[in-house]
Amino acid sequence: ILTGKPGTGKTMLSLIIYQMLAKQRYTVKYESSLDWLSNLIQHKYNSLSTYHTNVKPYETASLLVLDEVTESLSKDGA
Repeated sequence: ILTGKPGTGKTMLSLIIYQMLAKQRYTVKYESSLDWLSNLIQHKYNSLSTYHTNVKPYETASLLVLDEVTESLSKDGA
């Protein structure tokens, strides 16, 4: 978990790590937290098998980057 004030390089650092792992053929996934939550909520109410199919890529990734988690906690991003 990378935490800190805006503009301190958390996203840049996570993308550098992402690129290094991807070059070494690890399974990596990057997504904004809002897209990630929307995807899970959208598929949660379909069949259980559909939900598990959509969650699987997140569970099996060697690195999962969920960017801007605090922005998904409030409407104004504060």
